Amino acid sequence: MIVVVFIAIAGAVGATVRSSIADVVGSHEWPVATMTANTIASFAIGLAPGGSTVLTVGLLGALSTWSTLALEILELHRRRGLGFAMAVAAASIVLGVGATWVGLQLG
Repeated sequence: MIVVVFIAIAGAVGATVRSSIADVVGSHEWPVATMTANTIASFAIGLAPGGSTVLTVGLLGALSTWSTLALEILELHRRRGLGFAMAVAAASIVLGVGATWVGLQLG
């Protein structure tokens, strides 16, 4: 039961960091804050593969935000068209996988 409490605390920290990134980065035509948070979380999980549930589910799970990215991509599709939306989706995946790979190399 204590692990659940630590996961919740780590999740609160991750969500706070995510919100702070959005405040610092600000609003843009494409989802810079979401991509930044996801890239940081991807890098961090690469540094600690097989890390604790507190780290991976709590902190990094709350920091990264797939559902927000999905919504932002659909909104981009509506506003800017399918091509732009898919380019942002592809860039986000490449950044995330690339950041995880770099983390694995450094970890």
